Amino acid sequence: MKLLLFLQKIENPTFLDSYKRICFVVADTYPVLFFSMIMQKIKTVTQGTVEYLDLQDHEQESILSKLEMQGFLGTKNSYWLGNISTLKAKKKKLWVEYVSNYQGQHNLCFCCGESDADFLEKKDLKIVLEDTIDRVQFEKIASTFQSINHALLKKLMNKLFLYNRSVELDKACLLIHYVKVLGNNLDQFCNEWLGIICNQEQSLFKLSEYFLSKRSKHFFSLWSKVGHRYPEVFWISYWSDTIWRAYHYVKTMRTGNFAEGKKMGYRLPFAFLKYDWRKVNPEELKAGHQFLYGVDHNLKNGVGSYGLELLYMNHMLGKFHNPT
Repeated sequence: MKLLLFLQKIENPTFLDSYKRICFVVADTYPVLFFSMIMQKIKTVTQGTVEYLDLQDHEQESILSKLEMQGFLGTKNSYWLGNISTLKAKKKKLWVEYVSNYQGQHNLCFCCGESDADFLEKKDLKIVLEDTIDRVQFEKIASTFQSINHALLKKLMNKLFLYNRSVELDKACLLIHYVKVLGNNLDQFCNEWLGIICNQEQSLFKLSEYFLSKRSKHFFSLWSKVGHRYPEVFWISYWSDTIWRAYHYVKTMRTGNFAEGKKMGYRLPFAFLKYDWRKVNPEELKAGHQFLYGVDHNLKNGVGSYGLELLYMNHMLGKFHNPT
C-alpha cells in the first residue's frame, strides 16, 4: 500500500481492526518524526493504548509479556517494535519468526527494509515509504496528523514547492509542526528561513560538529554569525533532533549495532560519526535533551529568555555530566 492510500484509510476508526501486523517498508532513512506522528494518530483512532517496545532497547521477556497479555475486555493495544532490519542476525531471525506467527490480540507496528519484508502475508498491512514526498502527500500528512490552519499550510506549500518537486519525509513533518506553532509569523519564517532550512547550509553541520565535540571557541564564533538567521523555535527543534540522534548513535555504536547507528546518524556531522562520538557521554546528551523541554515550555508560555545560551554554556562546561 502506498503512503497516500494509507493516510486516507487510517481516518476510518475500524481500519486497523483486521490487522495484527502493520509494517512500514523504508528505503535509506529512518523517519523518526513520521513514525512518532503515526503512533500518535493510531492512539486517537483506536480504543487501546499505544506503547513503544523497541526490539533493540527492551528485554525480550519484557516485550513478550506485553504482547501476550490479554487486554482489558478484549481491548487491542498497539505496540511500536522499531526497525527489525537493524537487529543482529540471530535476534532478527527470532523476532521475524515470532512476529510472523503472532496470534495475540494486539497490533504489532514496525518497520523494515524491502529485503526483510518477505515474511509478510497478504493479510498483513504493508505501507511502502519513500525518502521524499510530493506536494499532495505533504498536504495529506498535514491534514491527517495536525489540526492546522489550511490557509497558512497552503502559503507554506506554495513557497516550499515553488522550486522543489519533493521534500524529505521527516523534514516535511518538521515543517508541518512549524506551521502550527508559528501562526501569523509564518510569512517572516518563509521569507527569511525556509530556503535555508530546505537547503541545509554547511554552517549548520559545522555548528553541530562544534557543539557535540565541545569546541567552544569555534562554536560561539559561528553561533554569533548564524544564530540570528533562525527563530528560537527552529533552534529548539534543531537541537532537539540533533541531540536525540547523537544520543542514540552513541548508544547503538557502543553496542556494535552499526546498521542502526547508520540510521540514527542521518543529518549528524561527519566528524562526529567518524570519531567524535567515542568521546561523548550519552548521559550528558540525554540531560541536555531534557533541558530543552524546559526551554521549549518557557518559550511557549512567554517565560524567561536565554534558554538556548544556558544550554550551550552548561553543555560546554560539562554541567550536564551530573545534572542536579
